[in-house]
Amino acid sequence: GCSDMVARGRATADGSTLVAHTNDLGPEVEDDLVLLKVQAGDEPEFLACSVGGLGYSAGFNAAGIVMSGNQLSNSDIRPGVPRLLAVRAILAARRLEEAMAACLLPRRASNYNNVIADADGEVYSMEGSATDCEPIYIDGDLLAHANHYASSAMRHFEADRNDIAGSVIRHNRAMRLLRENYGRLSPELFRTLLADHANYPGSICKHGVDSVTVFSMIVNPEERRAWFARGRPCQATYSEHVLEPWTWDRA
Repeated sequence: GCSDMVARGRATADGSTLVAHTNDLGPEVEDDLVLLKVQAGDEPEFLACSVGGLGYSAGFNAAGIVMSGNQLSNSDIRPGVPRLLAVRAILAARRLEEAMAACLLPRRASNYNNVIADADGEVYSMEGSATDCEPIYIDGDLLAHANHYASSAMRHFEADRNDIAGSVIRHNRAMRLLRENYGRLSPELFRTLLADHANYPGSICKHGVDSVTVFSMIVNPEERRAWFARGRPCQATYSEHVLEPWTWDRA
């Protein structure tokens, strides 16, 4: 599982857009995590966390596009393009429309909930399956998502409605934390929120046996600046990374 919290405008201390993410996987994966800076052809340079260099979990690029999101259990999985390739296409996007188009690839085999954002403060939770997708626009300058379908249009694609309790709790807890800190949200405060232990060990900062938080990320797309941390947010040290902005005259 993974948890995402996004704030922008009046919700943040300085009006910037902030995307915060925890990534939950098996504890054995943590040692295989790498942070990759990639420059491919004339694409914007990007920085993303990867398990052993095989696919990308979350990151951002020099055009100010953020790619985050959550695993979903789609009931309509089919032969087609793997969703990890859609993630790679999002990281290559030069503008938000290209990132959104990657989430809507017609011949996809399945889909994630892809949280995408740009340097203009536009934020969408692209709640997808193999055959459908619901773009959820940020509401009231706040957005949160976990590992279940939240929109009524997509709930019938949930593979097992009896296995979403932990995700529902994390999603609602994330929204409560965002609302309680409206107007004060900052990268420093998000470090505290990502370390939240409500419903421990299945909390936003997850300490389970089969699944734990292996890394977390906070991104400011306007500044092309991000903070990454390996391990549980309550124990981790964040490192800061900045990309040189990409502009259209460099295309």
